[in-house]
Amino acid sequence: MLLPLGSVAVALASIVMAVLVWANTDAFGKDSFCRGALGSKEVNSVLSGPGRLSDTVAEDEDPYGFPCEVERTQRIGNAPRTVLSTELVLQPADFALTSRNVWGNHASYSYFVGERAGAVSHERGWLLLPQKCLGTVPDSVRGDPLWHVQVDVENARSGKSELAAVLLRIAEHVTKQLGCDTTERWRSVPSELTGPADEEVRPTFEDLCGTRGFKPPDAVEGVRLATPTKERYTASGSTTGACELSFPGKGDRRLTFTRSADPTLVHGASLSGVGRDAFKATDRLLVPCGKQEVYAHVHSSDAYGAVLEEQTSPQKEAAVMHAWLRSYAKAVSSAHRCGPSGS
Repeated sequence: MLLPLGSVAVALASIVMAVLVWANTDAFGKDSFCRGALGSKEVNSVLSGPGRLSDTVAEDEDPYGFPCEVERTQRIGNAPRTVLSTELVLQPADFALTSRNVWGNHASYSYFVGERAGAVSHERGWLLLPQKCLGTVPDSVRGDPLWHVQVDVENARSGKSELAAVLLRIAEHVTKQLGCDTTERWRSVPSELTGPADEEVRPTFEDLCGTRGFKPPDAVEGVRLATPTKERYTASGSTTGACELSFPGKGDRRLTFTRSADPTLVHGASLSGVGRDAFKATDRLLVPCGKQEVYAHVHSSDAYGAVLEEQTSPQKEAAVMHAWLRSYAKAVSSAHRCGPSGS
């Protein structure tokens, strides 16, 4: 018995609609990804839009589900796939704060507030696992690294809060697997973040980076790179943050300063060789602050370093960078009310 043409049309339309729903939505899709490290809610908050979600987990003995890629792909249409990559890594405690490339543009990141050391942009983020996890690092690993979780987003622009929530969810999963489960306070969601105070602004000479008393050191007198023309820095409120000073001239002439009072990061930095002697330090320093310490770091862009070397000498260049670090460390110490021992 032949069906009426109207019924056939309705049936075909239903089939086409079902195919479209399956191909370009996540209907009837997975509830969790990366061996349970992420739920569909967190993934959808970062990889929004049409398409189906799927994940690819490395086939190894790692029980934590990393490295892992979650992608959203349109089966019908030409939109590029969007990807969320997650990874559990062993790195020096301050690896992200000293990075010149992958984790560059430090002052554009938003940093975690409270008992967590980490940062997020719209495309990537990192989070240091708590100090309780130090004992889970294999004895065979050299260099005293610490556990970090990292995320990267490709072909999508995530909200910073959403990416921070993904990091915390991964951290919760990993710490349980490692046997160093975090406290409810540490992993609480929604996460608090502190972003840049403003877009690049003209700096106040005596209070660079929004830090009272931070000014160019005497060592830069007579050098064309003595006075920055723009600055961008993390607003107050986070234990970890950054500042970038831009200088006039061609190219990216910039100095980057990072700091942290997070106990885990500070302890990890001390394990990896960061010293406490301000006269011997070159680019990193631990500043005494009562019973605790504050981490301070400075590095220059290639363009800044090239001009500085051209105008001075290798010895003078090292002296200028050392002077910048001491000036920054002194101002950070004062900002944390460390007292004479930290000045």
